[in-house]
Amino acid sequence: MSFSIKVFSILDAHDVDAMESICHDDFIFVDEYEMMTRDDWITGLRKLWAETHVDFSKDRNVLVDQRDIFSMQFTRDIDGVPHRITNVSLLKDGKFWRSQIHRVPV
Repeated sequence: MSFSIKVFSILDAHDVDAMESICHDDFIFVDEYEMMTRDDWITGLRKLWAETHVDFSKDRNVLVDQRDIFSMQFTRDIDGVPHRITNVSLLKDGKFWRSQIHRVPV
């Protein structure tokens, strides 16, 4: 199974445990000026997905799916404003290792 198919299955199911399983032990997530460890990011993800239904399929596009890098985009409404969300992740041992998000109103 390609990495993108695995990721999309996890995102569409909002399966936090499965997401945690594809994050390297040394995972770091960067969001603007904030850096989170794997545990902090997973905790935040559990809260987000419990409180908010995020549709990861709207305008979904794979930019890169290679051995060492994965990148995708999708559109999500944030406070009533559509945003283009871009995720770029470096992979290590077949798992997310370093990940960054970028949000732009469209």
